[in-house]
Amino acid sequence: MLQEIDATPARPWQDGVGIVLGAAATMIYVGYNYGSGAHTEYIPWIRHLADPGAFARDWIITSPAYHENMLRFMAYLSKLIILPQAFLIIHSLTALLFVGTIFLISQKLFKDRMVFYATLFLLLHWGLDTAGAQAVGGNTLFSYQFAPHVVAVPFCILAFYFFVDERYVNAALFAGLATNIHFLLGSITMMIIAGYLIFSAQSAGKRRMWLPFLAYGLAAAFTIIPVFYKQITMAVPLQSRLPFTEIMAQMRAPHHYLPTTWPWSSYARFLTFLLIALAGVRHKPAQGMHRRVTFLCGSIIFLCLIGTVFVEVWPVDLITKLQFFRMLIFVKLFAFMYAANYLVITLDDGEWPVCWATLCLFLADHYLLIALLACLLAGYHLRHNPYYRGVLWATSGLLFIVLMAALALQAQQPAWQGLAVGWEPMMMVLVGGSILAISYHWARASWLSSKPRRATALALLMLLVLTMDTAWSWHRHGLSHYFRYDLKAVTWWDRMSEWVSGNTPQDALFITPPYIGGFRVYAGRAIVSDFAVAPLWDKDFPEWKHRLEDICGGTPLHCRGLAACGETMRAGYFNLREEGIRRLAGRYEADYFVCERRDDLPFAMVYSNPLFMVFKLR
Repeated sequence: MLQEIDATPARPWQDGVGIVLGAAATMIYVGYNYGSGAHTEYIPWIRHLADPGAFARDWIITSPAYHENMLRFMAYLSKLIILPQAFLIIHSLTALLFVGTIFLISQKLFKDRMVFYATLFLLLHWGLDTAGAQAVGGNTLFSYQFAPHVVAVPFCILAFYFFVDERYVNAALFAGLATNIHFLLGSITMMIIAGYLIFSAQSAGKRRMWLPFLAYGLAAAFTIIPVFYKQITMAVPLQSRLPFTEIMAQMRAPHHYLPTTWPWSSYARFLTFLLIALAGVRHKPAQGMHRRVTFLCGSIIFLCLIGTVFVEVWPVDLITKLQFFRMLIFVKLFAFMYAANYLVITLDDGEWPVCWATLCLFLADHYLLIALLACLLAGYHLRHNPYYRGVLWATSGLLFIVLMAALALQAQQPAWQGLAVGWEPMMMVLVGGSILAISYHWARASWLSSKPRRATALALLMLLVLTMDTAWSWHRHGLSHYFRYDLKAVTWWDRMSEWVSGNTPQDALFITPPYIGGFRVYAGRAIVSDFAVAPLWDKDFPEWKHRLEDICGGTPLHCRGLAACGETMRAGYFNLREEGIRRLAGRYEADYFVCERRDDLPFAMVYSNPLFMVFKLR
């Protein structure tokens, strides 16, 4: 049953202030970092699109770029303002749009701004994997840096917002806009909407069914036509190429493509959030909207099952390229909305045990502790049903035993470390939840008597928790770890690259250790190849893999991910001798050779620091 609309709804400007503050809290909590991670791919391509003379000898950067529309837009923007400012502005606007879309869709489903604040808090505290826990699907809803994936997410949420509201033409238009930013996210979003329209064709009518397809085609034609044209013209015969799955999915980025590479703890986290959301189904929104949300989430999970079969069991390049698993971020979003609605209604009941367990749930950030508290809460709600009560409380007891065992055995058995919560975090949750529950229970009888006041109090409470969490993280890691507006050479690798930028010709070509990324960003120079940046089209993957093996002395790469491949590449690269380096310099017309410190090379050394050296080859 849907809860009642707020008796005294906030004014539009108050909701606007809440969205702006929510966007600011999101960026502060997640942090911002320029020049690392995915930027090692995007910044060189953007610089080349803005100035074709930059990286003119780099065979990957001069090839078609990932998400070329978005990168070309950033290249045009970088001609008006410097690139770091452009990245920060677009990322800030993305945060504002991201929070605004969560407000819209949570209000549409549950008509309670407390659900919006609770959803945003749960996403920040549980769901964005800011602590380094790898997410199922290998992607996140919002990140600490600009990326086309992050920019496209709010447009997909808007498409789903209009889809839930049965405004299918608008949904298709926003799916088309998302496709122009990130081809996979936008096209799969439209695929789901199209599936629903086809299944409901009789009730919707043919005219209503085809208009969204036309709208999407017009909105996304700018991207779809060039992609299909290049896919056809740049394709190569199957027998003459290595499969995409083998090189890109299995070797370079298994964390994005292969479900078997994700840690079991990420599945446990995801399942925990889904179970809490299922507990909130009894407070579901209007039947039609709930049916469309169910179809949306069910379609994504079904596509992921297909992806698992045709990626892990019977590899098919096309299915692998579609990366259905990245769409799980939207299942997580709706799961958190349903969970937030359930927790808000539960908190509003006013009973002391319920308030305590709910507020402890908000404070907890370990999936086993979250599952334990959720089982206790559900068991209390279902205490009149002996079967459910027994199952839930038995599960709670089992989870408690596992937590205690992990605390006791984590020092002797490393396998238990992922299960351990720690005494201090656990006591902070339990004691903090008790203090907050007493305060909330007392205040609810006085000045928290109206919905808007309770929403404000809940927002302030969550802001306090996030502030304390962020302050503790800053204290442990330092502020510079979370915020980097511009390039800042803090490592010896970055300092070496920075020296290269100011002391070598712009058209110079470098041979660099392929297992270390980011050289292009700081040095602004072309390289033969590295592991961090891969080509876009099938025909280029064999050449990319061949170059990696070639600059590692012919060492074959049969490995998964940077951690495994990095050791192989490092050993092969270190074993290069004068003859092999001269052979590489002649083959690729390279001008400089970069390596970790060594004293057995006869070339002219032009730079060195405690870790790295640069040699001039000709």
